[in-house]
Amino acid sequence: MQQGFLKQVDAGLDDPSKAVLVLGDAEEMSSGVLVTAKLRLDTWKDDDQARAGVGLCCDRETGYGLNLAFNRGKLHFVHDYVTWAAGCEFSYQTGTWYWMKLCRTSDALRGKAWRDGEPEPNDWMVAWTDFDKSLTGYPALLGSSG
Repeated sequence: MQQGFLKQVDAGLDDPSKAVLVLGDAEEMSSGVLVTAKLRLDTWKDDDQARAGVGLCCDRETGYGLNLAFNRGKLHFVHDYVTWAAGCEFSYQTGTWYWMKLCRTSDALRGKAWRDGEPEPNDWMVAWTDFDKSLTGYPALLGSSG
């Protein structure tokens, strides 16, 4: 934590690199949850493994979970080490602040992102219903991937 910001300063080779917020009971933190975060990409290596965003149902030890992420010019979902879900085109750039919202209900994950200073989209931009609904865990900030 630096000047009120959580900042990843060492890209390392950890995959995924996350700050997992261990709050309360993992099962209670896994459904009916809405995460809102403001994030900025300071540096970016645009390859298949690069991703940044927010997560839910993340394991406190491994960080593995369900994520809404910027990757390869898109906003989409990823279940760590399992699968990528469909997403939508989303233009992002380094040095710019973005907002992300990720919501999990009993039957779906929904997400959206927008540039800071622009209006929040009224509708969810991406949705995913074919994910492992048995996952439990904590919210997280996804910083990058080795």
